[in-house]
Amino acid sequence: MIAELIGEMFCGERRVIMKRKPSLVFLVVLALLVGACGAPVPPTSSLAATPTIAITTAPTASPSATPTPGPTETPTPTVAPSLTPVPTATPVPSPSAYPTGSLPAGTSYVRYGSRAYPVIAITVDDCYSSAAVAADLAVFQKYHVNATWFPIGYVAALYPDLWRAVDAAGFPIANHTFDHQNLTLKTYDQIVKDFKDDNNTLSSIIGHPIMPFARPYGGSLNDTVIRAAAAAGEKAVINWDTTDGDTSGGVAGYTDVNRLISLGEGGKNGSIILMHANHEYTTKALPAIINYYRARGFQFVTLGQMFGVPGPVPYGPEPATWIPTPSPSPTLAPPTPPYY
Repeated sequence: MIAELIGEMFCGERRVIMKRKPSLVFLVVLALLVGACGAPVPPTSSLAATPTIAITTAPTASPSATPTPGPTETPTPTVAPSLTPVPTATPVPSPSAYPTGSLPAGTSYVRYGSRAYPVIAITVDDCYSSAAVAADLAVFQKYHVNATWFPIGYVAALYPDLWRAVDAAGFPIANHTFDHQNLTLKTYDQIVKDFKDDNNTLSSIIGHPIMPFARPYGGSLNDTVIRAAAAAGEKAVINWDTTDGDTSGGVAGYTDVNRLISLGEGGKNGSIILMHANHEYTTKALPAIINYYRARGFQFVTLGQMFGVPGPVPYGPEPATWIPTPSPSPTLAPPTPPYY
């Protein structure tokens, strides 16, 4: 209490005292200091203590020692986690595995393929005219149409470069006999020789075996022909169920392009169409016939595709066309031979 009063007095009147009696001031201060050292200061419990703020001094970092390199460890290979196998998708039928099954055991006689699929097989016979062969080939390539060729053996031998070109373009070639005569008038041995001569001639031209399909002149057929074809290594004797009539009706008939188109548009699911590369009129009819079937959802296939026999396929089908569908065309009566 005395200290407070003296402090107040000292603070409030320090100037006055300093002016009047400086020595007195010195004595008073000295007395207060002596008293403060001897008398205890009572606790001030009623006042809040001023919080003490601790100041932490960051330690001075000592210089880092240079680390001693340890031995290099060989990394342990990480074992990849076992993955759950992904189920294999059902494959889309490929051009060499047409989904109609295969031909029966032994040599068969067929005129058309499965009626379950909207596919057409164009076949081109004889090939007397090299100009017509080249022109028809150009149409097939332009429109990406699969077709199977049946050239006569002795005629093909006259134009080997042409048939090497057909083969190089990826088209299958099959057997239309070597001399193009009515096989039902020949003996068994003569028929076997005719088929074998044709196989040997064409195979030597293109450098590999031709397709194992035989087509007799004019579709002429009996049991002897089928047995002889089997002996010659043929898987099937194949005729047709549709024709463009380009060798029937006389000159007036096969030169009428509109007639050829109308007859050629008569196929349905699985039909085999007979054409010939003997003159320009078939070539003129081809684009319209192709467009007719394409507009109705048909796919053009080779005979190998149609009957599940591996062989050349120039243009593969689109997957959507392998779905079985009803035939968009009316059922036709079988053609009546002879069609040459």
